Amino acid sequence: MNNKSNRKVLFVTTLLVVILLIMYIAGFRLSPEAAAKAHAFWEKDSLLVHTEETSLGKVYVYAQDDYFLTIMPEKKSLLWRAPTSITTKGINDKNDLIRTIGSLNATTDKGSVTVMVINVKDDNVKYIEAGIELQRERQEVKKDKNVAFVWDKPHLYHQVNPIALSGTGEILYKYQIPMNNSSIDQKELRWHKAE
Repeated sequence: MNNKSNRKVLFVTTLLVVILLIMYIAGFRLSPEAAAKAHAFWEKDSLLVHTEETSLGKVYVYAQDDYFLTIMPEKKSLLWRAPTSITTKGINDKNDLIRTIGSLNATTDKGSVTVMVINVKDDNVKYIEAGIELQRERQEVKKDKNVAFVWDKPHLYHQVNPIALSGTGEILYKYQIPMNNSSIDQKELRWHKAE
């Protein structure tokens, strides 16, 4: 090879390495789980506690120090990147017997999805019900299993009106911000005992 073709090879190789490095720093990975782990808010000691399949791909829920992180990776050509996340940081529900550990409402160029993952430790709760008006879904609570709802539309929490029910159908908890507050504080959005 002559000197000129050596320079071309070196230039192309250097350019490819720089492009790959930039993509790696930007969070692009070969799998959705690797992309989730490359998310800026993901911590090394995070524990994967739930995975949910949606029409837009997988949603991962990780337990972190004292809160949960929900991440949804997106496929971009041949690689994956995780730009969408939400956390429960700041919500004072650590001692609650029913908790929403994962929730996400996302719209991409491929569609929309709403995910809600609930962890129940109250033995009196037998069902969780949520959904829009006549399209409500009731799921049985099983010991040591999370309850997950997935909708292929963007919904806000008050639109799906999640409730926790006893075996006789009595409403035990509602997922809401208490109405007795003079102001709306998103950190109060959690499961409250029904009155």
